[in-house]
Amino acid sequence: MKQLAIGLSRYTAISDGYDMCSSPVSPASATDVHYENSRLTTCYSKAKVLEYMDSFEKNILNMHPIILPRQLRALVQVFLDTRLQAGRKAPTAGTKRKRSPISDPDTINAPYKPSKPSIDDGLALLVLALGKACLHKGKMPDMVRSDGLDGEQQRQPRGLPTQRSPPGSHSTSGLPSPKLEDRKGREGAKELGRQPPFWGIPMPKRDSSLKNYDVIPGLEYFAPATDILGNQMAGSTLKHVWAHILAGLYYDQLARPIESFTHITAASRALLTIFRPLLSRLESYKIRERRDNQLVIAFWTCSCLESDLLAEMPLVQSGILNYDMLYPNISMLNEGGVELRVCESYIGQLYLHKRLKMFDEGQSADGGPALKFRQDMVPEKWVGNQFKFCESDPPAADILSARLRAAYWHTQVAAFRPFIKQILQFSHGIENHLDVERAADIRPDLLEHAGMGINALIESTSVFQGLAKGERPIITNAFGTAHAQWGNILVLAACCKSDVLRRHVDESVLGTLFSRTIDFFELISVGKSALNTDLNILRALKKRLFSHARELALRNVGRPAP
Repeated sequence: MKQLAIGLSRYTAISDGYDMCSSPVSPASATDVHYENSRLTTCYSKAKVLEYMDSFEKNILNMHPIILPRQLRALVQVFLDTRLQAGRKAPTAGTKRKRSPISDPDTINAPYKPSKPSIDDGLALLVLALGKACLHKGKMPDMVRSDGLDGEQQRQPRGLPTQRSPPGSHSTSGLPSPKLEDRKGREGAKELGRQPPFWGIPMPKRDSSLKNYDVIPGLEYFAPATDILGNQMAGSTLKHVWAHILAGLYYDQLARPIESFTHITAASRALLTIFRPLLSRLESYKIRERRDNQLVIAFWTCSCLESDLLAEMPLVQSGILNYDMLYPNISMLNEGGVELRVCESYIGQLYLHKRLKMFDEGQSADGGPALKFRQDMVPEKWVGNQFKFCESDPPAADILSARLRAAYWHTQVAAFRPFIKQILQFSHGIENHLDVERAADIRPDLLEHAGMGINALIESTSVFQGLAKGERPIITNAFGTAHAQWGNILVLAACCKSDVLRRHVDESVLGTLFSRTIDFFELISVGKSALNTDLNILRALKKRLFSHARELALRNVGRPAP
C-alpha cells in the first residue's frame, strides 16, 4: 500500500503538467536565479511576438501538432502579459525613469527581474526562437568568426571548456551564449565573474562587431530558453517534453544533429517517465481524454524524430522505440483547432513510420516481404483525401504533400535497396575478372526488384524539388533528410557505373539530380557541419562522373554527320 500511495502521488504531480491553460505554473528550478533585462524593445514587442508565434504555428505545428492552437495562444499571451507588466513596474530606488514623448503601450521599455523563470517561460521563448528561424528563408548563417579563428577557437580561449554557464545555472544550448560573447573585451576578472543579463539581448556593446545573436535567427530567444531548461533537466511534465522537442527542432534548423538528438532523447526519457504508469490503460482502450491524446501525439513525435536521426547516425537510443502505441484521436485533434489537412498529413506520417518499423522487424532475404510491403503501401489505401497522389505525379508544391511523399518513397527505398546492394556486389565481382557470363545468371525477379529500388531512389531524391526555388525548405530532421538524399545519390552513381544496372539509370536524369541536390545542400548545410562535407563529396563526384561526358560532347561539336 505504501508503494501504491507513492506511485499515485507521483502520478498526480506529473499530471499537473498536462494542461497548460488551466494548470498552475510548472515547478521552477530549485536554484533561485535572478536576471536583468535590457534593450527588449525590439525583441518583445507585441507585433514581433505574435508574428513569431504565427510563424511557429504555420511551419512547425503543421508538421508536429504537439500543442493545440488555443494552448499556444494562451501560453504566448501569458508570457507577453507578464513581460509587459514587468516592464511597466516602477524603477528601483536610486534610479530615475525617463519618459519618452511617444511610447508604445505594447512594448517593454523598462528593466525587470523575474524571480524564478518557469518552464512556461522557456517554452514560450522556444516558440519565438523557432518562429523567427522559420521566417528566415535563406541559408542559415554560421557562427560569427573573428581573427581568422574557427568557431570553437573564437568562442573560448585555449585551455578553457567550450562553454561557460553563468553562476547558478546550467545551460544546455551548446551555442555560444549571447551574454558571454557580449562580455568579451571587457576588462577585469570581476566583469567576467558577474551574472550575465538573462532575458533578451545583452547589454549595449562597446564595439560595432557582430555577435552570434545578431546573425543567427532566434538565438536571442533560444539561449535563455535553454538556460531555463538546463536548470530543470529532471523535469517530467508534458511541458518539459514539449520544450525538449522544440529545442531539438531548433538545433535541427542549424544543421546540428548531435545536439538535436540530445534534446529529442531527453524528451523521450521524460515522456517515458510519464508513460510507464499509464501504458496498460492507454494500450487497452480508445483515447477519449484530451490529455491522453496529447501524450500519444508527443510519443509518436519523439518516436519519429528519434528514429529518423538513428537511421543516419549510430547513437544511443532512449528506449522509446521499444514501445508501441495507438494512433492519436484525429477527431479530437481537429476539434481542438488543428486543421483537418494537418491531421491527415500527421496520421499519414505515423502510418508510414509504423509500417516501416514492422517491415524492418520482419525483413528476409527473398522478395516476398518486399512485394507484400509494396502492395500494402499503395497510396490509395492509406493516404488522406487531401493528399491523394500517383507514383508518376511530379513533385508536390506544398511542404505537407512533399513530406508525405518523401516518407512514402523512403519506405520503398528501404524495401528494395537490399536487392540493389546484391547486384552491385555481384557487378564488383564481375569487374574483378570473374566470369562475365555469370551476369546472365541473375534472377529476373532480382533485377525487377532492383529496378523498383532505383526508381524509388530517384523519386525520393527529387521529392522536394517542387517547392519554391531558392528558399530553404522548413522541414524537421533537415540533417536526416539531406544525408539520406546524399546516400541515394551515391547509390545511383554506383548503379550508373554498373554494367548490370546501368540501363535503369538515365545519365541526364542523374545529372539533374546531382545539380538539384547540390542546390538543396547549399541551402541546408551550415559552416563546417557534416552536411558541408557531404556537399563537397557530391561536387567532387559530379565533376568526376560527368567531366568525361562533357569532353566527348565538346569534341563532337562541329563534326559533320556521318
